[in-house]
Amino acid sequence: MWLRTTLKAIATVGTVFGLFLGYFAWMLHQSEQAWLSRPTVPGRMLSISVEEGFRRNNGYWHVVPRYAYEVDGRAYVGDTLSNASKRELLIWNSQPSPELTRYLARYPVGATVPVHYNPGAPQRSVLEVSTGDARVFACVAGVLSLSAVLSVGGLLLLFVRSRRSGSHAR
Repeated sequence: MWLRTTLKAIATVGTVFGLFLGYFAWMLHQSEQAWLSRPTVPGRMLSISVEEGFRRNNGYWHVVPRYAYEVDGRAYVGDTLSNASKRELLIWNSQPSPELTRYLARYPVGATVPVHYNPGAPQRSVLEVSTGDARVFACVAGVLSLSAVLSVGGLLLLFVRSRRSGSHAR
């Protein structure tokens, strides 16, 4: 009986979370593809630093770029590095990691950089388009969905065995 209950729980949890994470992965993928298809213009780096930030009582390190660019003759200043958050929690890192500090050399002040912007809202821009996050959620959703399918298969096997043993008893 405990096996049947366990398989039902795994099937339910796997299905619910698999569907949720699958939907989230699909939405994230759509967002990534939208950023990849957006036009780029040359911009100029005004400043870049790695700073502390706080959100919901959690401190973190993050890259703060400032870059100037022009769309249709209108000047804009952007401050977003990527469509995906590049943050590191302070509780794990008392200093910014080498990965974050490499951005300082990657985008030197005064350098020309490609700026991805939203044609419908040119003030929304990023320097980099990250495309790996959707794959992570899709993999986790796949594993959860596979566990749900295997659990349902186990439940069907138990059902068939109980039917066969019930027909032999007669």
